[in-house]
Amino acid sequence: MQLKVLPACTALVITVFTAFPSAADDPYIISYPDFIKKNNLVNDFSADHTRIPWSKIDYPSVVQWLKVNKSPIGIIEEASKRQHYYRPYVADPEMAKFNLPPSLMTAGFPSLAQNRAICDLLLTRAMLNTGENNTAAAWADILTVMRLCRLFAQAPTTIDFLAVIAVNNLAGEAAITFVQLAKLSKEQLKKCLDDLEKLPPLPSLSSKYDLGERCYLLDTFLLARRQPAESPEASKALSKINWDLPLKKINANWDRLVAALSEPDRQKRLQLLMEIEAKNGVIKRASGQPLDAKVIDQQSLDNQADTLFAFLLPAVLKVNNAVEIQQQRQRNVFVALALELYRADHGSYPDSLAKLSPTYLKAAPADLFSRQLLLYSKSDMGYRFYSVGPNGKDDGGRTTTDDPAGDDLVVKLYWE
Repeated sequence: MQLKVLPACTALVITVFTAFPSAADDPYIISYPDFIKKNNLVNDFSADHTRIPWSKIDYPSVVQWLKVNKSPIGIIEEASKRQHYYRPYVADPEMAKFNLPPSLMTAGFPSLAQNRAICDLLLTRAMLNTGENNTAAAWADILTVMRLCRLFAQAPTTIDFLAVIAVNNLAGEAAITFVQLAKLSKEQLKKCLDDLEKLPPLPSLSSKYDLGERCYLLDTFLLARRQPAESPEASKALSKINWDLPLKKINANWDRLVAALSEPDRQKRLQLLMEIEAKNGVIKRASGQPLDAKVIDQQSLDNQADTLFAFLLPAVLKVNNAVEIQQQRQRNVFVALALELYRADHGSYPDSLAKLSPTYLKAAPADLFSRQLLLYSKSDMGYRFYSVGPNGKDDGGRTTTDDPAGDDLVVKLYWE
């Protein structure tokens, strides 16, 4: 693992999280994923340990790994406090076998798994510290993951963004577990709430499509231009092509997509996105291939601009749903904190979430999907609140893992 600060701008950090240093004579000087695999902990030490408290006696070998690698983990913590994240795109050398010129399409995403592993180990340590009642250390690790998510989200593509959303959701689950079970004082709860409020928001989905995904699409289209012509006649035909015309057509389609994603009203935004996906479906059914590099006449290339847009546009409604779910889960973290603050002041949880405002939350906690108050019940010991989720209907608190499944987004404490 290396951390390099650019001398021209100390706020910009290149974080190259490759692997922890390895040493043949020390089984603990090894990357976290490799350690888990080599010690046959993949099944036993599952993802649950990123959101369920555990103790030193449960997995002493993992505790020892965390202790030995405290210094490199500390570098990650310091990196999370920087303002910018840079990850260069490098063409996969394996693509040379297919005689493809360097392009965004041939660049891989090598850091995604590494970034996820870093966040997993920090949340795992947070849950260890929660179980051992080391509250300050536990919260510091959760906060580090949330800061890293804001940095990793600066990468330009939706693939990067979706990976960040998954990790940020895990961090939110860990945060809720922490505030529910760590027996924090009122001052500690206030600090947690203040820390969360100071975090910058994740970037918008429209920003990813406006730059990163747009460049990916345009670059893919221009692969036909960069590839060597198959004959002198083809080379002559290519030289007569006005590439600006299909590129402008692609950009016009993309501008409509970005405008739809930028629509502030959720119902209008969904309607616009459904119209785009419906139109793309018609184009796909009427077309054979998204782009035929052998097509070299102007009219065919102009026509294929629409086809390429239809084929290479990800399932934008599903991506939008994932972003909205993340936004609601982030809201739920604030609500869980506010509930604990209310109990610290009143000795019990409120009868209604409306009572959290304005003392603990600026506004009553509304459901992003229903535009109503989150559904809430309390018991003698705990509570349950939930959002109705993307389908917009109350599934009775059933989540995607229940049988029968629902898509409610649920937070509960001592609730059956």
